[in-house]
Amino acid sequence: MESKEMKERQRHFDRVTLDSKTLDRLDAWISQVKTSRLGVDLSRKDLLNWLIVNLPEALSQSHEKALAEKFYNEVRYLRYAAQEIARANARGETLTLKDLEGRERTAVTKEQKVKRPRKIKLDSDLTADDNKNTTELNPTIANTKSTA
Repeated sequence: MESKEMKERQRHFDRVTLDSKTLDRLDAWISQVKTSRLGVDLSRKDLLNWLIVNLPEALSQSHEKALAEKFYNEVRYLRYAAQEIARANARGETLTLKDLEGRERTAVTKEQKVKRPRKIKLDSDLTADDNKNTTELNPTIANTKSTA
């Protein structure tokens, strides 16, 4: 039993260093929450954990693109490319920098081609004929419209 409790206590926590602008924003949010509700005890750690858990699991394409543009490192990419070319040569294959760039562009365009759901017509967008057809197909719509 004691060893199990010790393991729980010895969890590894990552530390993150935040710049002063980010800390100021966090403190402003904490102050905002504390003044809006009495009795709230909120720390920076609690707020950051809550925000991360409650945001979508995947970044949006616009956020992903903005991060890639801000943190792209050409030297790092060239090191990666050199390693990939060396591995290909070791396997007896020929790979060029242009091949890698083409592969990267193909991956990006495949990710961007995400099917979007069809637009649903609202009642205000329906014509008289469309309205008639929907009430014939779904009698509950007709009942709600006639009672409204």
